Amino acid sequence: MKELGECTLGDFVSFHVRLSADGAPVAVEIRGLASGTASPNLEEEGSMSGTVCERNEGAGTGFLRCPGVQQLCGKDVYFRIRDFPDCQLGDTLGFRLIWDHLGRPRAERQDEEGLLQRLQREHTGVIKEFYPDKGYGFVASDFLRTSLGKDLFFKKSDFDTCVPGATVSFVACRDAEGRLHARQADLLPRKPRQDQVEVSLGPSFGPLGLGLRCGWLPEVLHIREDLRGFWLQQGVCVGDRLLHLQSSSEAVSLEGLTPAHLRPRLLERPLKLVFLCLHDEGPAKG
Repeated sequence: MKELGECTLGDFVSFHVRLSADGAPVAVEIRGLASGTASPNLEEEGSMSGTVCERNEGAGTGFLRCPGVQQLCGKDVYFRIRDFPDCQLGDTLGFRLIWDHLGRPRAERQDEEGLLQRLQREHTGVIKEFYPDKGYGFVASDFLRTSLGKDLFFKKSDFDTCVPGATVSFVACRDAEGRLHARQADLLPRKPRQDQVEVSLGPSFGPLGLGLRCGWLPEVLHIREDLRGFWLQQGVCVGDRLLHLQSSSEAVSLEGLTPAHLRPRLLERPLKLVFLCLHDEGPAKG
């Protein structure tokens, strides 16, 4: 980030708005955004989607039409063909918006692993379409629109209700052929309950979504709603104890660890967590 004194004409900046003594809006805390950084104004960690409206093989670039970028910048966003080699006119592409060295918005290929992890978290959407005679339909949500640029397919057996317009909680799963489909969160199969459950989190995994109470061993008090599906799939439930964690730097014993010492450890990535399961399998609480 650059201070105001280092900014020049054409730089893209972030700022806060304050009212002056006479009520006029004033930009304060102005900071220049470094080249290659993601926009701070975008939803879902910079994930967007747009339609290929121009492709210039000679220049090695093309343009995507995206309502979010149009609203933010007033123009289409360019991309490098080498980042999307298979795209054609009319294709919908998911991308991450960054700013190049000239301050121009550029579409960059998304981190596929990070996108998949976000898709596997619990989201809220609506049944957009359902075809009873064929036994399948489509779920729509803002997250799917910005991340994938399309609705997500589901089978009748994936949801309790298939009535168009119904609100559902869902996660994205892959079938045997690797294709994404939606499934109702509380219908997800769980891993069999074991004495211990080990969970590995990659570098791009966000907040844990677990409420922990420190004591003899940190206890899972609650699970955040949007991550409930993920933790259920791992076999982690309310009441389990966090027995052990290991970051890229060291392993940590958690017996008697205070919240002040535990909290920074939970922010490290990659991270491996080992839970001690102290109760029988049953409905998980949010």
